[in-house]
Amino acid sequence: MSFDLAVLSAPADAEAARETYARCTRDDHQDGDIDVRIARFHESLAAVFPDHEPTPDSPWAVTPLSLGADHVLMRLRIGPAGEQAIEKIIALADQHDLALYDPQADETYLPRRRPGPPR
Repeated sequence: MSFDLAVLSAPADAEAARETYARCTRDDHQDGDIDVRIARFHESLAAVFPDHEPTPDSPWAVTPLSLGADHVLMRLRIGPAGEQAIEKIIALADQHDLALYDPQADETYLPRRRPGPPR
């Protein structure tokens, strides 16, 4: 058993996240230059949970993760390894100012907006 999560770079609200996810999962999705936040998120996540061939203790049901200019799509195993990865995914998404979308529950978790530098 598995479930999907998506980390997305652009959405400002739940509707935009839903639309971005739908676009990212279509075969005709156009990629451009990768958002640096997506690249850094993927690099940080892969350092903890490599996304090469899954092992019995890997959280990934499918590898490699789907990496695009504006998204990382993940299929996680249900169980302790997947749950442990969720905590890291949430923390890294927030750290890199990215949205997290759960397509099964149709729920969007937007990054906490931190105040910018003083002007």
